[in-house]
Amino acid sequence: MDGITLIQGRETTREDIELVSHLIESNPSWHRTRLSKELCELWNWKAANGQMKDMAARSFLLKLEGKGLITLPLKRKHSGGNSASVAAPPILHSTDPITSKLKDLNPVRVEPVDDAHQLALFNCLLSQYHYLSYHAVGKNMKYMAFDREDRPLACLLFGSAAWKCAPRDEFIGWDAQKRERNVNMITNNTRFLILPWVESPTWRATSWAVWQGASGVTGRTGTPIPSICWRRSLRENASREPATGRQTGHALARRRGGTGTTGTRP
Repeated sequence: MDGITLIQGRETTREDIELVSHLIESNPSWHRTRLSKELCELWNWKAANGQMKDMAARSFLLKLEGKGLITLPLKRKHSGGNSASVAAPPILHSTDPITSKLKDLNPVRVEPVDDAHQLALFNCLLSQYHYLSYHAVGKNMKYMAFDREDRPLACLLFGSAAWKCAPRDEFIGWDAQKRERNVNMITNNTRFLILPWVESPTWRATSWAVWQGASGVTGRTGTPIPSICWRRSLRENASREPATGRQTGHALARRRGGTGTTGTRP
């Protein structure tokens, strides 16, 4: 490869490719995760909060391999199969119907999931009741809503924003350079679950407003709750198949049994 090529938002030269190849050849015992982390250290590839951009580095390496520029170590085999399909450990929780109007549930509070018990419950609820189950990768923020009696009502999960999303980038007005500078300032809503026994009609109609209204700084880490844009879905089967917009690229191709280029679905 001659000159400079933009790969995963990073200007990449032939010398960079040679460095990656050297790391692979001189460290045959390294797996892909170790390689990506070493690369982050060497290039000081970190987010604004100081965390390694490990997932970006992994994507970068995969793109290099896809272009035929390197050969990555073989993927490690997991005896338990695909970790995305492994259910979270069950946590005892009530499923008694909640049919009260919102005014009788108030004050509803939104809390970041920041202790071991809440995390276990959060993982269990999404794994058991969300139609996509639950498997978090990379950086994420977790929130739960509780009513006045401390009963859980809903779960919300945010993850790292997709590097490329043509409809989003076009709507914001981003070109490649603007996206590279600013993509770390946005997030993807990857899961939103109203628990199935919460049958309060007013809660279902206003739940997104509750999330959006929970402003300010939350938790011990000083992480702000992200702003939310929402358009109400009028689908009759919204609880089973939320309306998330037109599918494109990988998401659409997977349903058709092929391959794609872009696109995500929460």
